[in-house]
Amino acid sequence: MLKILSASQLQQADSDTIQQEAISSTDLMERAAHKCYEWIIENFTQSNSFICLCGIGNNGGDGLAITRMLLQAGYTANAVIVGNQTKLSKDCSINKERLLTLKPESLIEFNEANFQNAISPSCVLIDALFGTGLTRPLDDNFRNVVQWMNQSGVPIVSIDVPSGLLIDSPLPADAYCVQATYTLSFQCPKLSFLLPTTGKFVGQLVLLDIGLTATSIDSAVSTAYFLQQKDVRALLKSRALFSHKGSFGHALLVAGSNDKIGAAQLCIHACLRAGTGLVSAIVPQQGRAIIQTTLPEAMLHGTEDHISTLTDFSPYSAIGIGPGLEKNAEQTQGIKILIQEFKGRIVFDADALNILAENKTWLGFLHSEVILTPHVKEFERLSEKATNDFHRLQLAKEFAIRYKLHLLLKGKYSVLCCPDGTLYFNSTGNPGMAKGGSGDVLTGILTGLMAQGYTAKEAGIMGMYLHGKAGDIAAKKHTEFAMKAGDIIDCMGDAFAEMLVNS
Repeated sequence: MLKILSASQLQQADSDTIQQEAISSTDLMERAAHKCYEWIIENFTQSNSFICLCGIGNNGGDGLAITRMLLQAGYTANAVIVGNQTKLSKDCSINKERLLTLKPESLIEFNEANFQNAISPSCVLIDALFGTGLTRPLDDNFRNVVQWMNQSGVPIVSIDVPSGLLIDSPLPADAYCVQATYTLSFQCPKLSFLLPTTGKFVGQLVLLDIGLTATSIDSAVSTAYFLQQKDVRALLKSRALFSHKGSFGHALLVAGSNDKIGAAQLCIHACLRAGTGLVSAIVPQQGRAIIQTTLPEAMLHGTEDHISTLTDFSPYSAIGIGPGLEKNAEQTQGIKILIQEFKGRIVFDADALNILAENKTWLGFLHSEVILTPHVKEFERLSEKATNDFHRLQLAKEFAIRYKLHLLLKGKYSVLCCPDGTLYFNSTGNPGMAKGGSGDVLTGILTGLMAQGYTAKEAGIMGMYLHGKAGDIAAKKHTEFAMKAGDIIDCMGDAFAEMLVNS
């Protein structure tokens, strides 16, 4: 798993690499710049021209080195240094001289006229103003530069960090930041990339391995990780040759209401696609025919409309409750009984979470094999209103620790908060999944995995990754605009297959 490290930890990793490999800081900068150069020439052509806006620190040095490499390869490229050039960092100064030696006219003076004249429809801006060392919002001079860049209408490739973004803390509401099209970040994702109000500046995130020493990364203390496919593949259990349906658990899903039978259908279908051996469901009477017709593989439990009349939980290895549920006295009583009587694995979603939010004393009776799956507003009801994304993440972490459960806070980069304080950020998924029913699908997947014997932690990691991966495959087939929640389910098999083939 990729660790999410702070600015100071990343700077230490740079220093350790320089010391252990007996190389200069300029050599390490050259290595990083070359990785960026390789990505740029793979994704743009010589019909593009490049303008690199460089700061006076090491991020600016990266930009000057990239400009030189592009020129050496026959591309049209110019660099602009923004800031007091008498205060260049050592490595930035070295790369300035290297660029001047190669092609002095490629280093142009920054002013609005030069900038506007150099912009053409085929132009690409390279943002190398500030990197991870920035600790405060940009001042007025750089705000103007950033504003010009953002209004240019051409692609922007940010090097390591979109300039103006703080990686370990929130931005003030009036702060300026480069709105990158792509961010080529070194070695590890940064926490601010993964949160909504700061991550929106990153564009498409590309992680480049620049060979920072493994011992330094391994020794860095972190409680936050960014999931990769190999991490999820390592959790996937093989299926024994002489398995039978009882080998893969029995899930019970409590979902749907008279006007939301579709939520139950999506949840049950997803649970079946997650590999569960047996799936039973409690749904409203008027939805029973729909479920039996569309999902003949599922069983309907008795004649109950809700879980409050269920007295025997022993057949079930996991229970999922909430999608499309109606919040009423019977369902509230049913959730109370479930918490009292069933000590196995449970997933709470949607109105089941809202019922818990209205009965917070019940939270103390939950346990580590429980997953709560709130979106931001649902978590706000369970906890409190956050002042910013960093505060919300801290609240979620503290919530999981306090109640000794797993909390999966849903979003672009969904995060699983564990009872020990560890955070796992998902790396899959896309905006096309931001549609009704997507959360119902996730609940079905999570319940199905837990029914098969995966722990809440394992199911949380695997479930959100596979859910997002299936969504990514669906987006390729249907586009982010046209895809719907049911397409995620239909692509679950492809998601499993891709994980197995590419492991």
